[in-house]
Amino acid sequence: MVEFRKILRKDIPAEGAAAVQLGEPQEISGPLAACATEISDERCFSERLFLDGIALNGAAFEWAATEDLGEFPLATHIDSLAREICDRLESSAAWKLLCITRARSEPDYLPAHSVSSAILSAHIGLRANLPDERVIELAKTAFMHDIGMARIPRVWEKEDKLANHEISIIQKHPLESLKAIAASGCCDNPQVSVAAAEHHERADGSGYPHCKTADNLSEPSLILALVDVYLALTHPRRHRSAMPPFDAVRAISGMAGKAFPMSTVRDFLKIMSLYPIGSAVRLNNGDIARVISSCERQLTRPTVKVIIDRNGFPIRDGATINLKNEELIFIREPVCVNSIDTVFKLG
Repeated sequence: MVEFRKILRKDIPAEGAAAVQLGEPQEISGPLAACATEISDERCFSERLFLDGIALNGAAFEWAATEDLGEFPLATHIDSLAREICDRLESSAAWKLLCITRARSEPDYLPAHSVSSAILSAHIGLRANLPDERVIELAKTAFMHDIGMARIPRVWEKEDKLANHEISIIQKHPLESLKAIAASGCCDNPQVSVAAAEHHERADGSGYPHCKTADNLSEPSLILALVDVYLALTHPRRHRSAMPPFDAVRAISGMAGKAFPMSTVRDFLKIMSLYPIGSAVRLNNGDIARVISSCERQLTRPTVKVIIDRNGFPIRDGATINLKNEELIFIREPVCVNSIDTVFKLG
């Protein structure tokens, strides 16, 4: 892993410390909270990769805030991060990285949102069979897509409802992001990097800044726009709590053929299923399981790993079950597991 810490102003812990949280409808408590296990090497690698990304994005944000957008020293590091993300997503441990995109509690929302956007956008791009280099460019663009926020007044930090003139200020950030990306030189394909300027556009013309429709939006732009909506819904903000992933997926499904083309929503559902990777579900036999991969053809029957038995006891090496192949086992409901960071360490 590239040691981004060497070039950043703030020190990052040697091991991942940020909690991974879920926000499902039904809360569970009990012996899980007291269960302590060692952090696996794979989980630690994914967590450190995510935290390195947060620090790198913070450094890029500081650069973007400068008036003249001078020399950008981080381009090679962003490229390395994007390639590591893509390599990780194509490995058997992709779900561990995807779990970390679950709702988080970083004090600064934007860096975590940007790294999560890079991960999910790249994953959809891979599933949509985009060329590898195009996926890497998409990951870099997603990583930088909100960098324009550094170039506008910080009205987006307000806790109260924004006034109309403040909304107009916010709506300038996509074009400022594209300007900063062009100055940085970190994205080589303008047909992909334009997604930064279009991630608030919608297929039906209801977005901004130019009210473009699907015919005038590229596939990378539509992927990033959808990911941006999903992450915004599932992450807590100052003015609202996070939407449970299951509900967010249903909300996005309802946007198919409207805000987003059917094909883009379909590619999203292929990787997320109706029960997003990293979320927890209760099986009909009473066990609690974590979703670790989706099934493209049967969205209600992903692959899950049992983490709590039907009696409420945590399981370190629970069974992995491909529900597509199980006639008698199925998901009864999504759940919220208390102390999910401990759950993440299990198995």
